[in-house]
Amino acid sequence: MSYISVGLQLGITIFIFMYIGNFLDNKYAKTPIFTLIGTFLGMGIGFYHLIRTLVPKKSDEQKSEQDDSKNDENDKNDEKVKWL
Repeated sequence: MSYISVGLQLGITIFIFMYIGNFLDNKYAKTPIFTLIGTFLGMGIGFYHLIRTLVPKKSDEQKSEQDDSKNDENDKNDEKVKWL
């Protein structure tokens, strides 16, 4: 559920940087240069955030593996207990 807004964040980031670039182009009369720089900068930052959000950290993977191994050990210990 938390990944629903990731695409929207990417689009908004690109739009904001493109808008800032367009504003600077109009202010300094440098037609396409600032818009292009802003667009590519927004894409870079947006995709960086997208990848950081979607790819789990190694520490998260290690924690889940440790939790799984602890659960397996607990299951084995539960099987060894014999009830009278």
